[in-house]
Amino acid sequence: MSLDAGGLAAFEPRLDRALAAGIDIACLRLSVAGLDDGAARGLLKRIAARVQPQGIALLVEDRPDLVAATGIDGVHLTALPAKPDRLRRELGPERILGIACNLSRHDAMVAGEAEADYVSFAGEAEDLMDLTGWWAALMTVPCVAEGVASPEEARSLAEAGADFVLPAASLWTPDDPAPALRALAAAIRPQA
Repeated sequence: MSLDAGGLAAFEPRLDRALAAGIDIACLRLSVAGLDDGAARGLLKRIAARVQPQGIALLVEDRPDLVAATGIDGVHLTALPAKPDRLRRELGPERILGIACNLSRHDAMVAGEAEADYVSFAGEAEDLMDLTGWWAALMTVPCVAEGVASPEEARSLAEAGADFVLPAASLWTPDDPAPALRALAAAIRPQA
């Protein structure tokens, strides 16, 4: 989940409801844009205490400097940096490095070569399906399809090759996001 500072207060009780419902969440991604460093560190530590004991990785957007200071799992970059390999070395192998590539195959390949732990793609559903299918057929680095709004879209993207889906922010806006998130998780779970 990606949020800005304005939505965090309303988000925390929604997160608690989703966690209480046992929703299968692999990773939570937060933006701390607009928060000063002290507030950002406090927020990340507070959320980490909720999610990490449940096996959910916590990533911060675009602030690799906060990873070690807060004990969170890693960083998600919203754009390919000039030297992603240098950032990979600075973070170390134990931290997660994710890089957004929008619909750029080139950026995704550069991110993969820099040993990103995953790449993420964002765009229209049809473009995402084509791109995740291409990526899954050729690459081993996991890919995330961002902004998934429905179980049908999640299922199609998973079938096309997406390893993970990032729910659309709108799925977190109801007071209880658990039903929508549960439906998304069920749609991508392999059928027995």
